[in-house]
Amino acid sequence: MPELPTLTDRLDAWPFFRADPTPVVLGVRPGATPSDLPPVRIFLGTEEAQYRAERIFFYSIEQVRDPGRVYEIHLMKNVTGFDRAKWRTGFTNYRYAIPAFAGGTGKAIYNDVDQIYLADPALLFDLDMGDHGYLAISAKDTSVMLIDCERMLPLWNRETAARLGKHALIDKPSATPGLWGQLDGHWNARDQEYVEGLTKCLHYTALHQQPWHPFPEAFSYHPNPLAYVWYDLERAADAEDYEAFTNETPSPDFAAAIGRNLPSGEPAPAPGDEAVALFAALDVQDVLDVRLGPDADTPAPLTQGRRTTVLRLGQATPWPEKAHDAVVASDLLGRVPPADLPWLLGRLFGAARKVVHLDAIANAPEGLGSAVWWRQRVDEIAARHPGVSWQLTVADKAAPIPGTVRHFPVRAVAHPEQATIWALIDGVPAHDAQVRRLAAALGGAAIEQKLDRPAIAFTAPWPDLVIAAGAKAASVARRIKGESQGATRIVQLGMPGAAFELFDLVIATPQLRLPVRDNVLQITAPLLPPTGEAAGSSGGTTALIGRGQKPFRLTAAAAARIGQALRDAGPGPKALRFEPDTPDEARDAVLAAAGEVEVIDPEKPLAEVMAKADRLLVTGDDPFTLTAACLTGKPVTLVELPYWYDGLPGSKPIKTALTLLIGGGTSYRGTPHQQHVLGRLVDRLIAKGWLSLPRDPARLHRALIARGLLVRADDPTPMAAPRPIDDLERVIERIRRMLTRAPQPG
Repeated sequence: MPELPTLTDRLDAWPFFRADPTPVVLGVRPGATPSDLPPVRIFLGTEEAQYRAERIFFYSIEQVRDPGRVYEIHLMKNVTGFDRAKWRTGFTNYRYAIPAFAGGTGKAIYNDVDQIYLADPALLFDLDMGDHGYLAISAKDTSVMLIDCERMLPLWNRETAARLGKHALIDKPSATPGLWGQLDGHWNARDQEYVEGLTKCLHYTALHQQPWHPFPEAFSYHPNPLAYVWYDLERAADAEDYEAFTNETPSPDFAAAIGRNLPSGEPAPAPGDEAVALFAALDVQDVLDVRLGPDADTPAPLTQGRRTTVLRLGQATPWPEKAHDAVVASDLLGRVPPADLPWLLGRLFGAARKVVHLDAIANAPEGLGSAVWWRQRVDEIAARHPGVSWQLTVADKAAPIPGTVRHFPVRAVAHPEQATIWALIDGVPAHDAQVRRLAAALGGAAIEQKLDRPAIAFTAPWPDLVIAAGAKAASVARRIKGESQGATRIVQLGMPGAAFELFDLVIATPQLRLPVRDNVLQITAPLLPPTGEAAGSSGGTTALIGRGQKPFRLTAAAAARIGQALRDAGPGPKALRFEPDTPDEARDAVLAAAGEVEVIDPEKPLAEVMAKADRLLVTGDDPFTLTAACLTGKPVTLVELPYWYDGLPGSKPIKTALTLLIGGGTSYRGTPHQQHVLGRLVDRLIAKGWLSLPRDPARLHRALIARGLLVRADDPTPMAAPRPIDDLERVIERIRRMLTRAPQPG
């Protein structure tokens, strides 16, 4: 679990505590008819590191709420008077003080911040509670609750929540007959319990799979099959420039910060040679100097000798309509409440034509308030302003060496109109198909470089970008990057076979089991070209039968199940296509169980075979065949093969133990186990290139099932409506953003 930051209950020190939860009111939307129903009261357990999740929680409600009704969302974070040292999260026990926070009257909803609403929370708030004191999916799972505040006040109040542990707070209510009432499970669908159209509140419970990665210092993150639901909301929020707080409606704590006008307690760090050089290189002529409140008029170092306009922040600050060459905000970030950083940073970047300079003071070695945390906050907003350079100077008070100042310079460059691309072709069809697909989609001057010679020598001029797949291509790509002195960027598709830091971008699919890192982009499936359409469908079902690639095997019993599934498939003719080296025993078992079927020549192109069928049946042992099938847009059913070790004496408990040992596996309800120390160690070894784990195609299966593109033969109910794979768009956007930043010297 993440270690809670060492914070004091001070109201005048960043990140600013408060005596009570911060209320945020979503009022009646303009033009809507006001509702006569009472406001929907939601108390949200959250913390500063969960800023991305908090924003999307708000945004999810905005998508589904009644526009004529008032919603009150109370942010329970950094509330004074609670000893959080033994809490699992930074907000664990706040929920048990809600009856007191709500004044001991009426109803209130409790939500964890790692949830999103897919239905109007008013439907939950308006439920008839009968004689129950609280409704939840189980008596002891309180992550989503509807609370009768008057009924629960004697048990759950500020004094008990501050003094007692979580178990003590829930054991007595859960054991009191009639106090707990059953809540529909769709109001708290945990991870893989999601069902599109039925789930009303989706809960990302696996901490190391939360899509917004709140605690990189404590967890080694992995992709979540349902991350796309959350990312879709975040992309929509970004497109709308949505923020829970804005310049016009800042957080209540912002007004307090302006009123106090307290300095950060440390002198602002000097900008450093990098910032001075960046301003000179960009020919900065005029500067907007942004300050908090009535600060002294001492000029910031980077403004000297340049035309300078001073802007003092206040309530609803009138920002200039015309942008300036540079924006300088010194001694500002650490004096602004964290909740207001997103809109403020957005304003700073929006007011700059060329460059933004910021500084901050880091008081933590990692996580909230650390130098890396400050850099991440700026980088996230800067990504929405690709043409603006930026420089962050951080006085790192938590560094081992006193007086450490860290500089994070990012020089924006114009995206090359015709980026030169070398597509490394190694002769492996699956590798080459992906490399060619990405190179063509980028639209630059792509040159295929075939790696079919014993000694491969390339010479300058070096390309802007190299696209590689496979170990051989990765090695060649690293040589090219070295020869170019870092000017060439590498995009590696699939396993890098070396330390992640040697690549500019690694594109990873679920079966590879690679951890999330800053330069690792997790996608749903391999980047294959779309499957072409063909005239004249057979109207029937075609089975694509693999040979049982590791870690699976195609046994006679498994083959018989495939044949039976084909026989039981929908109406129309039946056909099957074997891989050329499918064992004879398995072929015979499939044919015996399938009945009357057409056996397709394995030399016939796969795309043509799939185009003719109306439905596809796949074994799923080959990720590329499975992905190609799902790209057809046709119904695809998975008949799972046994693992090669299934049936061996003791294999099941050994597999379970090894899976748990490296931080994997699922609970009895199918949700992922929480990550532990050894799992994080394994991921560090993988990122350094010292270890690789066997591929696990089942992870790819789960990702495709979550998108509604695949169903299991033994569970044909789809999890969601088919969601087209949009990986290519995301990869292109990430590469283009990368190319708008000047490369670091090699």
